[in-house]
Amino acid sequence: MNASAHRRSAFTNCQFRMANLFGAKFDGCKMTGSSFQEANLTGLTIVGGDWSYVNLRGHTLKRANFRDARLAYADLYGGNLEGTDFTRADLTKVILDQSKLRDVVACPHNARPIRAEQQTRQPVSDPAIPTSRSRRQRGRPYSGQESHVIHSALPQRSTAV
Repeated sequence: MNASAHRRSAFTNCQFRMANLFGAKFDGCKMTGSSFQEANLTGLTIVGGDWSYVNLRGHTLKRANFRDARLAYADLYGGNLEGTDFTRADLTKVILDQSKLRDVVACPHNARPIRAEQQTRQPVSDPAIPTSRSRRQRGRPYSGQESHVIHSALPQRSTAV
């Protein structure tokens, strides 16, 4: 699927394990429930479409364009999303823990764009992952190495079980 173009196609619940999607373009496609484990997504172009429940865990999607895309319940855990454009994207319950979000643009409901560096950042706490809470409690400076979720621009992740 290298450098392929797909328009209004449906790839629901597909496994793109180790697929080479270098330079591929998905325009208005329905990708609901698909998994991209170990896939090469370099240069991937996304124009709208339904990316709900997709597994993009740990992928580098720098400067990706998710404008007008539906990403509800998508798993972007630990991904590099620096410079990604989420303008008018549906980010309901998206998992962004441990993701790099520098220069992310999120513009919900046709509001003016919100840039990540303008937001208040709060560390994500996960009891299974050691954090620098103890350093902060001891008065040591915050290192900035912890992952952040931009609370005012991106939706909250529910931790209820």
